[in-house]
Amino acid sequence: MKLFCTNCGRKEDFKPQHSRCPECGEPLEVELVTKGIIHKERYGFSYLERYRDFYPFLEPEKLFLLGEGNTPLIDCGLVAEKLGFTPATLFLKNESANPTWSFKDRGTVICANFAHKHGYQYIGVVSAGNNAASCGAYASGLGMKTFVFVPDNIPEEKILPITVYGSTVVVKVEGDYSAIYPISKALESKYGVYFANSDVPCRVEGTKSIAFELCEQMNFNPPEWLLIPTGSGGDLRGVEKGFREFKAVGLIDRIPNIVAVQSEGCCPMVKAYEAGNETITHFGSYETIAKGSANPFPPSGNQVLRLIKQRRVNRAVSVKETDILPFQKLMAQAGVFGQPASCMGFAAAKKLLDEGIIKPGERVVALVTSTGLKVTSVLSKEAKYEVYQEKLEKLDELMEKLV
Repeated sequence: MKLFCTNCGRKEDFKPQHSRCPECGEPLEVELVTKGIIHKERYGFSYLERYRDFYPFLEPEKLFLLGEGNTPLIDCGLVAEKLGFTPATLFLKNESANPTWSFKDRGTVICANFAHKHGYQYIGVVSAGNNAASCGAYASGLGMKTFVFVPDNIPEEKILPITVYGSTVVVKVEGDYSAIYPISKALESKYGVYFANSDVPCRVEGTKSIAFELCEQMNFNPPEWLLIPTGSGGDLRGVEKGFREFKAVGLIDRIPNIVAVQSEGCCPMVKAYEAGNETITHFGSYETIAKGSANPFPPSGNQVLRLIKQRRVNRAVSVKETDILPFQKLMAQAGVFGQPASCMGFAAAKKLLDEGIIKPGERVVALVTSTGLKVTSVLSKEAKYEVYQEKLEKLDELMEKLV
């Protein structure tokens, strides 16, 4: 298979070191799969086995796998009705059920195995936390070493889940987080490190499996709306490509309205979209509780804008900073505890419903990208709870007061 430039169309060989177009600098992408079936006898195994026709560049039986994919689709039930949705129309695709508790595992399994196949000993990643932990897990299983470059304001509670897998070097980088990405490309060629960053072709390929699963979970009748928390933009590109491939092979006849969701505190794509610009500009200094998706100059930002212009993505919207933690709590009442960035799609669903963009009765899926267990410290800002302490012999008396 070949890679092609998402902007100018230039073609390149599909090799790990090829991720940006040498002519225009925009992201490269794997050619579209137009023939394939679902191998249903493999259900319950890795998605790479079930959807192997859509990954012709891999040999699933030879890969190191951790059971990624097959994540649940959850009806929000009573919480959805409280928000004004018609019953059985608001759902959560819970990606925290992946091996390292985030959707990043879908792309990392391909990145790590692809790099290992091509003889790499080192994996690198620029990450705010989720991608770093994911790369550490898969690289460790393949006997590789991981170099992780994180922003210096990363919560300390996110460091241990990165280092626990062993063979991982964490570097806190001072300065502009978005500037680490182009520097990583120079380090890649100089030191022989495969950087599994957010928009490399292999990662985009892995994320398209979210679309595949949603189609199956909804009996090949995709939802009218899919809301995706968006930082760098590569993962959204993958989901959109997955729906496009299923449509190309005849498994579905339409693609959902896909929405890129960002926080007001860091929303360069939304800013460019609302201004009618064709390219993004650096957002500048930012402050947001949704650090997991905060990138002031996203590497796939221009491609997301092109997807909107081509009507392959519906729009980009932002949610208020003050809405994120309350919607985290509401989502938890539906049974899913996501980190702040993961709750933005859920919050945007209510916003678009209130604005009349989402119509009553239309089915909406909000993507939950990662677990809240990775960032429990933010709960103290909204925590309102009581913990009782009582002697064993007085438990009955306490229950009588509480019931």
